[in-house]
Amino acid sequence: FSIAPKRKLCAYPEELMALVDAIGSERIGVCWDFEHAHIMEQDSIQALRLIRKKLFATHVSDAYSRTDSTQMHALPMVTGRVDWARNMRALREIGYGGVFCFEAHNFANALPDAVLPEALRLAHGVGAHLLGLAEG
Repeated sequence: FSIAPKRKLCAYPEELMALVDAIGSERIGVCWDFEHAHIMEQDSIQALRLIRKKLFATHVSDAYSRTDSTQMHALPMVTGRVDWARNMRALREIGYGGVFCFEAHNFANALPDAVLPEALRLAHGVGAHLLGLAEG
């Protein structure tokens, strides 16, 4: 009896693209999750180049820890570990123009309501900066 997690289909970008290609529909694409790629020690740059035309959406978040879920799904560039400059250049390189979705819900979990408007302004500023990096 093993308690180790089972290996999952599409754990690697090459497998994911093989599945997308096998389905063969223009309506099927990929959502790339930068934080999860970082946690799994995958090279997002190579993956984005592979996925390229099938990249339909992104999940944009950062992590302070690879194991503590309370330290994941954080606002990018605050103190996380993802290399955003490289990733944004890669999005520009592949000509990505799809959804850029923050998945940073843990960012404000512990903040009091009184400072949430300022936290949202910070999140907006970080997002605008990231998009500026992607535009060159």
